[in-house]
Amino acid sequence: MLGAASCAQILGLDSTKPPGDASTDAPSACDGTPLCVGTGRQLCGQLRQTGTSAGAPFRVATPTGSVCVAATGSGSGGGSAVAAGPCALSIVGGSLDQIASGSGAVSGAIDDCGRFAVDLDPALPDVAVVFSGPGFATTGRLVRARPATPGSDRADALAVTQTTLSAWSTQLGPGSDGLAVDVATGFLVLYATTADAPLAGEQAAADGSSPFTNPAGSPPWAAYFAGAFDALDATATHTGATGAALVEPGAGSGAIDGFRTGKRCSFPGTRTIDGTLLFIVETDC
Repeated sequence: MLGAASCAQILGLDSTKPPGDASTDAPSACDGTPLCVGTGRQLCGQLRQTGTSAGAPFRVATPTGSVCVAATGSGSGGGSAVAAGPCALSIVGGSLDQIASGSGAVSGAIDDCGRFAVDLDPALPDVAVVFSGPGFATTGRLVRARPATPGSDRADALAVTQTTLSAWSTQLGPGSDGLAVDVATGFLVLYATTADAPLAGEQAAADGSSPFTNPAGSPPWAAYFAGAFDALDATATHTGATGAALVEPGAGSGAIDGFRTGKRCSFPGTRTIDGTLLFIVETDC
């Protein structure tokens, strides 16, 4: 599993300090993981931005480390839902079946620094944490093969505003039917090496199949980011230097693969959830 610090390294950012800190050693209200406590096995991490500020921690303008009281579109961020930052979002976690059915998932906690935690049953090896709220696309982080013991796992997640989602659709242009491409369902994939380095030249595939070549909007299809989940390059046929892709394999469950000549990696146990973008990190590619 790629932890929060490693994911932050791939995205080119420190995992705990806000942008603009004079020193990564300077004290910050957002230091540490105070929410990462519980009796089961916690999934804890940092929400990160996408779009024009991709990779930066998703926080209110002046974070205090306060736990968000409720996902009301207000709170320590104030103003609109997007201005409220992480306090505009609700968070739930569970197995993919629980998330998809809306039954059995448990609520988690998030603070105005964008740090989150969900206390989950250790008996669930593969879990997802999902974020939703006004002004945002529904996104999640999928983590598999967790140890079946009490403890904690670290995994960052991505926040996608509706503005960013619309921009991604526009960047792809209209689909073959002439309509805007729906980019709200599928997977945000980060392809990486065993050394946690982002991998360029990777093509998305599924279940051992050939790489996807369908145009955007005609599943299965994939598109590739110019940077780390910032803007999509409609002309790209493989990952760029950041190893980032948007993959829509179509309905159903299975594995999301990465392919290049002589090498294939796989993230098994995935399931498409309508209206949700699930973030996965594929290592050993």
